[in-house]
Amino acid sequence: MKIRNQALAVTAALAAAAFALGSANASAAPHDTPQQARLAQQMHRALALNPGSHQLNSHAIELDKGGVMDLTLADGNCTSGRLCVYKDRNFSGGKGGTYWSTCTTQDLRNYRWPDGSTVAGTISSIDNRNQYGGVQSRFYDSSNRFMIAVNSGHYLKDLASDSSATGGSPNDRIYKMKVC
Repeated sequence: MKIRNQALAVTAALAAAAFALGSANASAAPHDTPQQARLAQQMHRALALNPGSHQLNSHAIELDKGGVMDLTLADGNCTSGRLCVYKDRNFSGGKGGTYWSTCTTQDLRNYRWPDGSTVAGTISSIDNRNQYGGVQSRFYDSSNRFMIAVNSGHYLKDLASDSSATGGSPNDRIYKMKVC
């Protein structure tokens, strides 16, 4: 019986390893370009790293609580009705961006970029194209202290150049946000 249980454990471990190896390319079709294959791998990783998320299309996943991580959202392509956050300055990062289009409070420690890093403490640019005129999205540090606000229709291209209410730059220090 002991040998049978060990054999079952080894079989399960091998199956899990085979699934993990195969699933890295599961989303890529043989006719995909290298760029499409990379995007498919990023999509697979983003889904795996964000429990409760689901795929919307070939480049975006819906996070729980109404956020969307778009792996192609960059270069200031934040459209009206959204609050977009990016890992790097100038609305870039090579990992796309994440946006919200509903009023909500988010603890960004719940989300991960496709490279595995947490969204919390890694935001370097913000574009607030929120649909409600006059609203303000507010951003907080890891101690839940207010740091900076971005009014509807405004953006911050390089948080390293801005000042926060807690002193210093808010760059890579945002852990929570209130959209609206």
